[in-house]
Amino acid sequence: MNADFVLIRDSVLEDEVLSRLPTSDEIAARWLCQNLHYAGFAYTDFGVAKRILKFYAQSFLGVVDGVEMDFEGRKAAAETRESNKERKTRHVASNYLFRLVDSNSACAISIVSLYLEDDCTTVGVTPLVLADCAERYVKEEGIWRISYRYLEPVAGAPR
Repeated sequence: MNADFVLIRDSVLEDEVLSRLPTSDEIAARWLCQNLHYAGFAYTDFGVAKRILKFYAQSFLGVVDGVEMDFEGRKAAAETRESNKERKTRHVASNYLFRLVDSNSACAISIVSLYLEDDCTTVGVTPLVLADCAERYVKEEGIWRISYRYLEPVAGAPR
């Protein structure tokens, strides 16, 4: 298992943090970071993937489906995805758990289900992939940005 994922997971799943009421700073940071999390998937699903790039730190590093990428790699992936108007996906993120580390950094974990429209005439929907997601956020010049993303399938159809 990816060491960064384990570190983020263990930080978020800290009993003391989960068992107390959040501070107003934690509520505000969670709201903003969770919006980034959901917006990234929404922008991708609605064909405007490049719009999320302004919310990634220039120092971004990530591992998506086993592939390491930096900001330029993330930019290339967004451009490729946005140029493919045929592909229709829906990302459903759930089980979002957040931890404010300090006033300028935070982390979160979630589960992401990916649905892909196909030509099948069978009624019903089955997710193509179920993935673990872990993110680190950094606050730069008053704006929260995604500085790290780990997105790794744990179940689903081979691709």
